Amino acid sequence: MTRLKYNDSEIMSILKQESSGIPVANVLREHNISSATFYKWRSRYGGMDLPMISKLKELEVENARLKKMYAEKRLRADILKEVLKKRVLYEKISLAYCLCIIDDLLRGKTKADDYTWKLDHCLYQVVLAISLFPSKSIATARA
Repeated sequence: MTRLKYNDSEIMSILKQESSGIPVANVLREHNISSATFYKWRSRYGGMDLPMISKLKELEVENARLKKMYAEKRLRADILKEVLKKRVLYEKISLAYCLCIIDDLLRGKTKADDYTWKLDHCLYQVVLAISLFPSKSIATARA
């Protein structure tokens, strides 16, 4: 069965026919609609006039737009949270590794020649951690 598209004024006229006393079966047959469609229209638009229906449709469109916008923002926030979590974990691992290298160098366990290529990176990580988290960096990185 093909779907017919009724505009707002046609829906209102169909609902007014039923409220004027014409039996529902006759209205359904005359307009070739199902009883489910008729009762859905009646529950949705019953008691409304044409401007109210237009306003309702505008609000539904705006609501759908806002829901989509919210979903996109929420997805973006979740992605950023996940990226930040991975970056913080990487920074903690990197800082802990750098502190171990510096500790080994200070205690004389290894020679500086073994780590010369990593020493600049390690010092940068330590300075960055101290500047970002002055009270917690060194203590939590070694733990």
